[in-house]
Amino acid sequence: MTNHATGLAAIQSLNYTILLCKDVAAARAFYADILGFKVLEDFENWVRFAVGSNSLALRPRGPWFNWHDGELASDSAAVHLAFCVPLRDMEACHDRLAEKGVEILQEPISHDWGHRTLFFKDNEGNILEIYAEL
Repeated sequence: MTNHATGLAAIQSLNYTILLCKDVAAARAFYADILGFKVLEDFENWVRFAVGSNSLALRPRGPWFNWHDGELASDSAAVHLAFCVPLRDMEACHDRLAEKGVEILQEPISHDWGHRTLFFKDNEGNILEIYAEL
């Protein structure tokens, strides 16, 4: 007899992330033009990208449906997202970001726990990480 999880225990993956943005158009340009993510939906207040088997969406911060997101403190990151690439692509990722004038927080570095990481910021001040397994 198979035991199936029910209710909240049935959650098996995180496959859809939504970033709250001050400037959706600028964020769209960052994720499409700099990171090269494929646009799946593109509306004035909603943009959705394919990121592997996941989706990353952008929407304005503020009133939404029947709630308000509230303001983000200045100079505060709202989220830290990590994207995995093959190790052979790490330096090319760094070079592309630097070439586009992206704010690099930490150059690629290898860690004892088996990752090589690169940290940078998006146009909204969120912390983004590209990592590779060593």
